[in-house]
Amino acid sequence: MRFIYAAALFALTSSSVLAQQGQTGMRIRLGVLQPSSALSRGVAERQPGVMVDFLSSKSADGSTLTVGYFQGGSGSNMIKTVPVMFSKLSDSTSTVPGLGGLYTGTGIGAYLFDAPGSNMKTLWGGYAMVGLKLPGGIFAETQYHYTNRSVNGYSPNGVALMIGRKF
Repeated sequence: MRFIYAAALFALTSSSVLAQQGQTGMRIRLGVLQPSSALSRGVAERQPGVMVDFLSSKSADGSTLTVGYFQGGSGSNMIKTVPVMFSKLSDSTSTVPGLGGLYTGTGIGAYLFDAPGSNMKTLWGGYAMVGLKLPGGIFAETQYHYTNRSVNGYSPNGVALMIGRKF
């Protein structure tokens, strides 16, 4: 859990450096991954985590690098998931004052996955999500993560509920 807090603190401090360099910033979100695998749920029904989109003004199509970290369980019975992927968000508008509207996004890449009884393995997969932009750069997202296989019956597949802010 301390790693999640450290990652969030790093992301917050990095956003001010990017702003000073003329970059467009980042999106930081905190939340929980609820695995769909019965074995994974047996270790940790909910895996708290953080995800960061590194936004660049040099990306013409709005693609970003997304890095995350989810962890659940305790001791040797621990699951860790580190998604590293390229993501793309749709743009949205809303007719409701103060709301930015709904948006969708996808991501594809590697999931570094550590399950009980194994070392860190690389799984390939991605996620699809739908989100709602709120005032002040705040947003809420529901994501579905899917990988190509499991490790000893454990899998990072599942639904993540996230809340975040764009800096």
